[in-house]
Amino acid sequence: MTKEFENVFGHIDYQGKACKLSNIDLIFSNIIVDKNNNPIILDYEWVFDFPIPRDFVIYRAVEHYASNHDIDKEILYKKLNAKVLPIFKNMNDAFTKMVENNYLLNYQKNEHYVFNAIDNANTEISRLNARVNELGSWGNSLNEEIKDRDSKIEYYSEENKKIFNENNELKGEVNQCLDKISEQNSLISNLNSNIENLNFNNDQLMNELSQIKNSTTYKLSLKYFKVRDFFFPPNSKRKLFVKMFFKALRHPIWFIKHMTPSNIKKFKKYSKSEGVERVLEAGGNSVAESAVQAIVVRILTRTRIAAIKGGGDLCTLTLRNKGEVNLAFNRGIVHDLKPGI
Repeated sequence: MTKEFENVFGHIDYQGKACKLSNIDLIFSNIIVDKNNNPIILDYEWVFDFPIPRDFVIYRAVEHYASNHDIDKEILYKKLNAKVLPIFKNMNDAFTKMVENNYLLNYQKNEHYVFNAIDNANTEISRLNARVNELGSWGNSLNEEIKDRDSKIEYYSEENKKIFNENNELKGEVNQCLDKISEQNSLISNLNSNIENLNFNNDQLMNELSQIKNSTTYKLSLKYFKVRDFFFPPNSKRKLFVKMFFKALRHPIWFIKHMTPSNIKKFKKYSKSEGVERVLEAGGNSVAESAVQAIVVRILTRTRIAAIKGGGDLCTLTLRNKGEVNLAFNRGIVHDLKPGI
């Protein structure tokens, strides 16, 4: 037995195995098992570094468990030597007394310290209360600042939303403008393509015109027009007669139907009052055309007409002292003249 052992547990007469380092408070409630079934010790308050009987640690665990459960201690003590039970009981009583004495001694020693600590704690509490009040005032002021900032944040958030919406609207307008620009560019591209085609066609036409002007036919046509204008000057009666003559050839049936003395008088009166130029401008009206009809028919038949019948592509003329004559037309041109019955 060591001196340290006797100071805690007293002098005992024990022969058996001992542990050099022992936790005598190794009761079951201070032991837990993790998920891997490894034991974990919770309380290391009563660990001694001098030899202590191994079975004493087991005795205390069994004694504590039996005292808190309705179990017969004799059953739990069967594996322990009955001779050592009184020894272990004395050891446990000595340990309990030592613990109680230590607590009482420590309490007496520390009583003054405790009261001083209480006073110091009260002083500190007062100081902390004052600090709390100070912090409370500061917190109230801070709350007001926070409310003001929250109000500003809310205001600027609304402004930001408005700006965001306006930005989206502007983006929409920009996209519309870009679409229009794209359409205009496409239109311009098409127009440029059309212009190129027109320029190409114009170049071809100019080439064709140049070829026509350089051709013999064109040059002969110019000479022909000079000769025509020489014999049939513009705004002359000769040109009027030729114009009406060819119109009579194109529409002989209509001319023949409308050839009346009344229309001939109107034509003479109109040509005298308005002049040849006005008659040429109105060369398609009934007055001018009816006046020429008699001349055309007389040239074709060399006689006077008594009556006109028929229409379409065939017209029958009743000539004085000559009987009937059939005029056949093809696309407005007289191509056959046959005497009737």
